[in-house]
Amino acid sequence: MEIELLKLICKNCGSRIVSLKSDNLHFCSKCGKGYYVDNIDFREIETIYVKEKINKNLRKIYLPFWYVKTIIEFEGISINETVNIIKIFFENKEEIVFNKRENINNEMEFIIPAFGTTNRYLLLDNIGIFYTLNRFDYERTEPFNMVCGKYRPSDLIPILKSFLYATFSKKELIIDKKINFNIRENKILGISFFIEDKILIDSIYGKQIFLDAVENIQDALKIQ
Repeated sequence: MEIELLKLICKNCGSRIVSLKSDNLHFCSKCGKGYYVDNIDFREIETIYVKEKINKNLRKIYLPFWYVKTIIEFEGISINETVNIIKIFFENKEEIVFNKRENINNEMEFIIPAFGTTNRYLLLDNIGIFYTLNRFDYERTEPFNMVCGKYRPSDLIPILKSFLYATFSKKELIIDKKINFNIRENKILGISFFIEDKILIDSIYGKQIFLDAVENIQDALKIQ
């Protein structure tokens, strides 16, 4: 089947950006700028390419993740009660092995996939949850070909709600409560993954996801 492509022009350097027609986020492989289409406007997204902490002599691709800093409020619940709920969220996660949370308040940072995922995504390491629970310092690196993304800024609040409900161990504390997110900061982190057989290995912790856990990955690789 023929791949349907969008041919866009980078507003920063004038290079052509080639994306799949199904993509909503677009990245210039020359200068590294990221964009999304908002109605008829081509808007820029702050995009940071993260330097590898693990090196492998394998083909690699960059996957986009949303970094989101947000204030969380549960309707009808005080800030102190909200902080206690967030403490429970972190205390019950076995994945926290690198960074223990101190001075928890009602501000949270999430790192979640900006690319679409298939039902294979959760079969190995849940990379979004792992990055959220194990914050890492990063250095910028030069732009590299990045798989374009699915989720625009307008999609973030529904995704954050689903993320919180899906990962919270004591759902009875939040299931009937309205959650409000006051997003203070968002940007794209481009994180490199090495391709080994049908597995993607991340360059920060060595965590793994299936190659076909990324939507349209085979088509995306053809245009890299």
